[in-house]
Amino acid sequence: MRRLLEAILGPLRRNKFISQVLTLVTGTAVAQVIGIALSIPLARLYTPNDFGHFAIFCSITALAATIASLRYDLAIVLPKSDTVAKQIQRLARRCIVFISIITSLLCIASAGWIGKTYHSQPLTICLFFSGISVYEIAELANLQYWLTRKTNYQLIAINRVIQTTGVAMLQLGFFFIFPSVVGLFLGTITGQAFALFILLWKSREELRFNPSEEVPPMRTLAIRYRKMPLLNGPNALVEGVRNNGMSLIVGLAGAGILGQFTKAQGILQVPMGFITASITQVFYQRLSTAKPGEMTPLVRTVSKKLILFAIPIFALVFLLAPWLFVFLFGPQWDQAGYYARALTPWILVTVVTSPVSNIYLATETQGRMLVFSIVYCTIPLLILAFSPLPMLQTVTIMSLTMAAMLLFMLGMAFDVAKKFDRGMLKTKPAT
Repeated sequence: MRRLLEAILGPLRRNKFISQVLTLVTGTAVAQVIGIALSIPLARLYTPNDFGHFAIFCSITALAATIASLRYDLAIVLPKSDTVAKQIQRLARRCIVFISIITSLLCIASAGWIGKTYHSQPLTICLFFSGISVYEIAELANLQYWLTRKTNYQLIAINRVIQTTGVAMLQLGFFFIFPSVVGLFLGTITGQAFALFILLWKSREELRFNPSEEVPPMRTLAIRYRKMPLLNGPNALVEGVRNNGMSLIVGLAGAGILGQFTKAQGILQVPMGFITASITQVFYQRLSTAKPGEMTPLVRTVSKKLILFAIPIFALVFLLAPWLFVFLFGPQWDQAGYYARALTPWILVTVVTSPVSNIYLATETQGRMLVFSIVYCTIPLLILAFSPLPMLQTVTIMSLTMAAMLLFMLGMAFDVAKKFDRGMLKTKPAT
């Protein structure tokens, strides 16, 4: 048996790219399994209303966290020099601190109005601490890009498991003290803080400057990589508005409906996250170092493998979701399975296109993506806001529309790859 496993896994381990993907996939898989297991008691303790109100909080903080680094964290993997990369990481951290403070002030000022709009006094209390969550989310991503640069995928994988387990266990514990959205909130920021502390501690030596290093001024690097905030920043903001705006609009129909919707989204994120999160992290690093002639084959290979891997998984989700949600989470989640079925086409195509979309970052052609991102953001929000149909039918129409748009974006990505391979793109080399 041992020889058989070695015969199967040996060639994979010797392939650096596949080995790195397997490392992250293993960590992601363990984290997802733990997350699913612990989500069952959480769903039976907290109500759909609790999860709906928590989704409002997460939507607000996630939107701020999306742009907190001004996207400078994405530039960490690009320079040839570690000294430059460390200074970019510090630049991103300063941006994160600033945006976190601004978010806190804005949420404190509007907490009363938001709580009244969504009929939740506990939500009002949570919003006073929104800046903490923004900082944790954004700084975790900032550090993970540094670890990606150093190809320390094992630490990324371990940290994902720690974060997922810690957050869920703490949410379970806090339920018996605060059986409302407050328990979900406290478990989240405490678990994220623990995961962040581990990454800060493990990477402290690598990120420290030596006296002999010639550190470039932050201003110089901010200008050199200005495309990140100026071009990718708007893309990220538009995507954040889409992702989180949907929850804010659905929440106006009722916290319970939003709870069902976000539960479906959350469970579908498991197969999507399992497939894409690990591959995206490694694939972006490969894209950023690809030479002309290598980009199109790389994009084509990854797309084909993702299609073959994803279709059977999401076919099962489509067939079993209505029964499975009630079986796992209880009768109070009877609508979540139907929302999951409605969202399946969109999530399936997202799995295929998500890693490939990083080609615009690697080739510094973010401007090509901006117009598409604006349309891609606007369409689902308009459908949700103005559809006269019941929410479930509205979500089905939205899902099919978004899947078609993502296929169009995939065609755009192949066009960029071909132009890069032919030397038709004017991009600066990593420095």
